[in-house]
Amino acid sequence: MKERVIVIVGDEAHRYALARRLTEQNIYCEAFGTAASPAQIAAPNPAGIIAAGGGFKKDSLPAGVPVLTAADENADLDPFLYQECGLSRSADFSDFVSAALAALKVRLAGKKTLCALSGGVDSAVTAALIHKVNPDGLTCVFVDHGLLRKGEAEEVMRVFKDERGMNVVKIAAAGRYLDRLKGVEEPNRKRKIIGEEFIRIFEEEAKKLGKVQFLAQGTIYPDVIESATHIDPETGSMSKFQPYRVYNAGVSLTF
Repeated sequence: MKERVIVIVGDEAHRYALARRLTEQNIYCEAFGTAASPAQIAAPNPAGIIAAGGGFKKDSLPAGVPVLTAADENADLDPFLYQECGLSRSADFSDFVSAALAALKVRLAGKKTLCALSGGVDSAVTAALIHKVNPDGLTCVFVDHGLLRKGEAEEVMRVFKDERGMNVVKIAAAGRYLDRLKGVEEPNRKRKIIGEEFIRIFEEEAKKLGKVQFLAQGTIYPDVIESATHIDPETGSMSKFQPYRVYNAGVSLTF
């Protein structure tokens, strides 16, 4: 994909809002916090960069790429996007698979990857891409939290483990989840409990695998911007950090 726009904004809500505006206009973008390295910014060969809110070093931006350094959430971005950057109004994703596979093959060679597999489209695509280039290094973790549709857990294992030959570890955690959710009525609190337990389970599985270099999570990009987790390859512990699609100690691999 040639028409990429990089968004560099320190404030998470502002970063999310700008990235969402671009994707709603069918423009492919990748969003970073101000701690992004020059290599991360330049690697996708962007058509333009929106670096708003301060906190970044202008000399770290690649030469020759149009840069917009003042953009609030309601700013008119069209002159910058379509005149300065020369973008069309429809991102071309025709080479997505080949580009993603090529990038994954280089980055994941000889490394271990722990992938969150739910059986949904996003996680399934992520797992399938990684499995294609590094099947021996991939471990998928499927958490049966007791909140699935009838027969869904069995179907996920049949499709991904039995039919596609992926290394899938099923975690039977229904009792664990339901115990923590008992008596909780507030929806947002339920959401947080489910997320916390998910992270704890991944920590446990990462430690069982030994040194794991990557945590892979398939999701829609706005959710990647809003929330992400970093796995420490030495300890298996997880924490919040600047969000990217495939994580490795703060180094990004986004498609």
